[in-house]
Amino acid sequence: MSTETIQAPAKKRRTFIPSLASGLITAIAIPLCAYARDLFNLGYDVQVNIFELGPSGMGASFPYNTEFVINFLAMCVVLNVFFWLSLKLLLLKASGKEREKIVLEAIAVGCIIAATMGVVFHWGMDRANSFYTHQNGYDTSNVYAYLYFCDEWLGHGLQETSMLGFFAILVIAEHMAPRTRKMNWVDLLWIAAIAGVIAVTFGYAALKSETAMVMLVASVIMLGAEFTFVAIRRPKIAESPLLLATIVGNIAVIVQHVAFIFMFGLSPWYPWLRA
Repeated sequence: MSTETIQAPAKKRRTFIPSLASGLITAIAIPLCAYARDLFNLGYDVQVNIFELGPSGMGASFPYNTEFVINFLAMCVVLNVFFWLSLKLLLLKASGKEREKIVLEAIAVGCIIAATMGVVFHWGMDRANSFYTHQNGYDTSNVYAYLYFCDEWLGHGLQETSMLGFFAILVIAEHMAPRTRKMNWVDLLWIAAIAGVIAVTFGYAALKSETAMVMLVASVIMLGAEFTFVAIRRPKIAESPLLLATIVGNIAVIVQHVAFIFMFGLSPWYPWLRA
């Protein structure tokens, strides 16, 4: 009689779809980095000597806060690193296509630079904006118009369009990597989470800043490109979670902006909304 034991077949391990993992990493990193400044708040004075004023310009200072330093580090370093790792996670799985990888990485570097510039403009000028309005109130002077443009338009615009660009780049990388498996109901929950971050970041949050019209146009362009890609290439949506998440997210963004236009009109409020 045989003494060999019969082993049960090994349970098949369910793998996480790489593109879904990349999208989640970026989607989670955006709100975490955006609100990292609230973790530590300490005010201090920065001493400055103004050379042109001679001795009378020595010892000048302005108040600053650690929240601005933390925000610079989180949004300019941590978020960009997470996005880059997310992209490399997908590109490492794409065999060959070296030229396409180089082009996509170059575009990604451009988005990272633009996002960094947006953070610098926004948070650098935001403090100056606060100093000016505290002393002089709101006005239409050249000085304040410049501060306002760099803070609310250029800063927010570069930052938010670049972050949407992060997702667009990941969608392209998703279709360079080989398919793994079809999505299941758990994956749909992760897709909803990614779409939710896109909807809030480029929809609701943009409506509270001055970039709502910019993000409406950007979402329309990205959604149009995605629909064109689907119509021409006919990818398997069940195996393209990031494509599905960004389509849903962009639709949600557009619906929010269009609903606001129908409710309040284009002028003089849109794209300005104050809570």
